[in-house]
Amino acid sequence: MEIQKLLNNELNHLRDELLNLKKCQITFFTLSISATALLLSIAFKFDDKGTLSIPPHLQILLSLSPLLILLPCWWIIFDKASTITRIVGYYRVIESSLTNNLDVPIRYIGWENALKEFRQKQNTLPISDYTTPKCKRSIKKLFFSLKTAHRFWVIIWWTYFILSFLCIIIAVMLLLCVHKHEAKEMVCGNMFIDYIDNIIIISGFVIFVWSAYVTSMMVCRLVYGRYSYNANEKIWIELLKAIAN
Repeated sequence: MEIQKLLNNELNHLRDELLNLKKCQITFFTLSISATALLLSIAFKFDDKGTLSIPPHLQILLSLSPLLILLPCWWIIFDKASTITRIVGYYRVIESSLTNNLDVPIRYIGWENALKEFRQKQNTLPISDYTTPKCKRSIKKLFFSLKTAHRFWVIIWWTYFILSFLCIIIAVMLLLCVHKHEAKEMVCGNMFIDYIDNIIIISGFVIFVWSAYVTSMMVCRLVYGRYSYNANEKIWIELLKAIAN
């Protein structure tokens, strides 16, 4: 009876933690959009005469500055998502054990101890058995048709992709306008500043492409692969069963 009470308290605690993680995702998402809108509005601020009050090269930097917030938040949101699926997998196992819907006996050792074992053994467990081939062949379907029960993750991914790409496109267009203006006015621009602008834009683009690729793989694994709800549930069963033995 004492174990039963402990289990119920732990499930309630995990439910609260899941809620906090989801709120954290929404907070990061809202922060990203708000900060991007604010920084871009500053970059294109007009004075009383109707002309841009920000120097062109500073405009370029301000147009890229949202990436400092967008890219880290992009990674953090999907890292939180993998934490959510791990907790849900454990929650399912304990819940099924309480309702006698689990085929294999498990030993309850508490969430923190179980999580410690999970982190120690997650790389030695047969994860490949739970990574379906769909993860490789269904990327197009996942990202372009939205025919998935996990539309939230896909929509979040596309939002970050579009906002980040927009910031880079704006910066490139501004740089081209600066060069065009200098050529038209026959003015020799500051080559050092132009060089810095080019380096920053190229670096931002490379980091953007890398982030888009890595997070897209995370989304695919969250839906089909090793980070999915079902995969985590199977891993927890295997892990807790191994502990019981």
